[in-house]
Amino acid sequence: MKVQGAVIKQPSGTFAVAVVKPAVLSSRRECASMQRELAPCFPGLPVVLMARDRYGAATYFGMADFVEFLSLVDPDCIPMKEYAFEECAVV
Repeated sequence: MKVQGAVIKQPSGTFAVAVVKPAVLSSRRECASMQRELAPCFPGLPVVLMARDRYGAATYFGMADFVEFLSLVDPDCIPMKEYAFEECAVV
């Protein structure tokens, strides 16, 4: 499995953003489960989940200060990379 993600450094801290399907964000339980699954890919970093609707608008789930920061950023400007989930290394 491959994951689109990015590591973001900003004044309030460093965190990871991972792209998920919109359906994941419909349930807090699903979000928490996905964050736990993705945690090994971004060791020691809080993970913010990002999903886009069919119009390209982004929705986020994660720590409030990081979500607030991302809401001010054009999602197309987030420097996404592809991560191989099995070994959690950049592909």
